[in-house]
Amino acid sequence: MWKGRIVGVWSRAGTIIANLFLLNALWIICSLPIVTIPPSTAALFSTVRSWIEGEEVVIGPYFSSWKRYLKSSYIVGIPTLCIAFILYWELAYYAKNHSDVALMMLSVCIGFTIVFISAVMHLGPLLVSVRLSFWDLARLAFFTGIKNFFLSVVTVFLAWAMVIVAIVTSKVAIVIGLVPAAAWLNCYITLRCLRLRQKEVPTI
Repeated sequence: MWKGRIVGVWSRAGTIIANLFLLNALWIICSLPIVTIPPSTAALFSTVRSWIEGEEVVIGPYFSSWKRYLKSSYIVGIPTLCIAFILYWELAYYAKNHSDVALMMLSVCIGFTIVFISAVMHLGPLLVSVRLSFWDLARLAFFTGIKNFFLSVVTVFLAWAMVIVAIVTSKVAIVIGLVPAAAWLNCYITLRCLRLRQKEVPTI
């Protein structure tokens, strides 16, 4: 009996690891042209969301999601990247100046950046979980991030920060599938927060 359980656990662990490797490889390959990062990332979130719902297939759901979210990922992704670039430029600009006005503007930009990050952390999972217009989706991401700010920071943000550090320092994350693992946690936390507001979002 216990031997069968051990074999089952090892088999389950092997399946999870293989899926992480495969999904990580698909995401990297499909993101190589750079301009395809938005639909590739949307497909990543959609695939891990299907895992949360009990489906363990990778290739089929990934490519079907890639096609499904091709247009909407750009509609959401391009404005998001533009805002991120503007905030980065503003932070870099005011950080180089030491006047009172510059320090005040730097504080304002830091505040906007914190709010922006808290919303963006939920944007990908929400894109593949609800059917809303761009503005309604952005508003839902904003309120989800603000309302669950502490949970987002200590889980989602920390997970992505660790992945980024791993990629920059050792490139290990690219090999062992930390990106899909972080995306899974990101999606799980977002769906958990979203279910608390299920009556407000009937399109889940």
